[in-house]
Amino acid sequence: MVREYSNKGDLLFRGEYLNGKRNGEGIEYGGLGKKIFEGEYKNGERNGIGKEYNLMGKLVYIGEYLDGKRWDGKVKEKEKEKVKVKENQYNHRLLNDKREVAQLFKNKKNSKNSK
Repeated sequence: MVREYSNKGDLLFRGEYLNGKRNGEGIEYGGLGKKIFEGEYKNGERNGIGKEYNLMGKLVYIGEYLDGKRWDGKVKEKEKEKVKVKENQYNHRLLNDKREVAQLFKNKKNSKNSK
């Protein structure tokens, strides 16, 4: 468990670190030592499930974060295209595999009939 402090000695963060960055579970603090975020971090940014609080300590958001920002679960158009390309490549491979299997069975059947 690592603690991060401001120059004035105020607690800013308490949580897990990996390679000098916030990584894993942690709590971020704002002015007057109030909790402003509690949740998961990856590579120094909010990533995963978390709770966000305003400076008065009132819970304002519970949900997912991606690359330091609130994430609504929607996939960006660029990401959708990547997924489509991967799906098409996968489906193409499956189709080719099915054709190869069908050809093997056909060849086996032909070789049995010729004996």
